[in-house]
Amino acid sequence: MISGDEYYIRLYGSGSSEPSSGSLCIQSPPMEVEDDCISSEMLIVNGNVCNNASYDNSLGGATETTVPLDTCSAGPYLDLWYAFEVTHSTAAVKITVHSSGDIAAAAFSGNSCSSLTHIQCVNNNGTGEDELLYLTGLTIGDTVYVRVYDGEANNTPINFDICVFTPPANDFCNNALEISITNGANCSGALTGNTNGATGTGGCAGGTADDDVWYWFEATDTLHQIQLSDVNISTPVIEIFHTNCVGSQFGCVQGVQFVSTNFVVGENYYIRIYSQDNQNGQGSFSICVSVPPAHIFCNEALPLSVNSGIDCTTMYTGNSEGQGYSNAKYTFVATSTTQILYINPISPMTAISNSNQILI
Repeated sequence: MISGDEYYIRLYGSGSSEPSSGSLCIQSPPMEVEDDCISSEMLIVNGNVCNNASYDNSLGGATETTVPLDTCSAGPYLDLWYAFEVTHSTAAVKITVHSSGDIAAAAFSGNSCSSLTHIQCVNNNGTGEDELLYLTGLTIGDTVYVRVYDGEANNTPINFDICVFTPPANDFCNNALEISITNGANCSGALTGNTNGATGTGGCAGGTADDDVWYWFEATDTLHQIQLSDVNISTPVIEIFHTNCVGSQFGCVQGVQFVSTNFVVGENYYIRIYSQDNQNGQGSFSICVSVPPAHIFCNEALPLSVNSGIDCTTMYTGNSEGQGYSNAKYTFVATSTTQILYINPISPMTAISNSNQILI
C-alpha cells in the first residue's frame, strides 16, 4: 500500500443469505527497529557454529527503500538492516526462513550508511527456503552492512533468523589442507576436521552436499587408503578428484573408507568430505591417508605355515589398526581335516570369537 492513499473495503457473507454482525479493525504492523541502515542491528561474528544470532525477525514491519541498489533486484526493497565488524577475511551470513516468501540479502561496505559500496547479493533459493551470503576478501576491522529483503517485493511478512559465522579454512578446494601419507597399518598422521560452518559445492552420492571441507595429498604409491575415524557426521561421503580442484572425479563412496590401487605416484589428489543430510549432519571427524599392507586384499593374502603339533612354534605378527573395514587377509594349506587357528591379541582388539582358538 501507499501511505496517504485511500482504500475501500467490501464485506459480504459467503454462502449464506442470513445477515451477520461483527467488528472490524485495521492495524499497522509494528515498525522493526532495523528498518533502515542507520538503525542496523549489530550482529556477533560466530566461529563455525551459529551460537549467537538475531532471532524472530519479520519483514512484515519493513518499509520500502530504493537505495542503495544491489545486483539481485532493482528494488524497491522491503528490507531490514544488520551490520557486523569483520574479524576474518571470510564470513558467511546465514538467513534461516520460518515462513513462506522469497528472501534475499545483500552486503555493503562503507564508512557510513550514506556511502555504501555493494559487495555481493544472494537470491538463489525459492519461497520458504534459506539463503547463504558468502563473503571473501574482507578487511579485518571494517563494518559490513547486510540488507535482508523480500526478493519478490510482494510485501510478504517473511519471518527469519540471521547469523554471521566464520567458515572453516578449508571450506573450498583452493584452500584444501595437505595430509601427510602414513606408511603401514597405524594411521599416526590423522588430521582432525569439522564440517560445522562449511558450505557446499556439489555432490556425488545423492543427498545434499551443503557442508563440505577439502584436503589434498601427493600419492606415494599406487595403493592408498583414505580412512575416517571418530566420525560425528551423519551419512558421511568421501569424494576424490584427480590432479586439481576441477579435475576428473577419481572416486566417490558413502561411508568412512575408500581404497584404490589405481593412484599415480607423484600426482595430487583432492578429497572432499561432507554429509548427505540436507542442512544437517555436520560434525567432527579424523581423516588419514595411508599405504596399507597389501594383504588387505584377498588375492594378496599372506601365506601361513601350519605347525605340525599342538605347539605354535611358528607365529606371525599382524596389525589390523588403520586397515578399517578391509582387515588383514591370510591363507594356509590344510594338512589335516581339522585345524586349530590360534590368535594371541598383543594389544586390545574387538573379539572375533568367544575364544582365542577357533576349530576349523
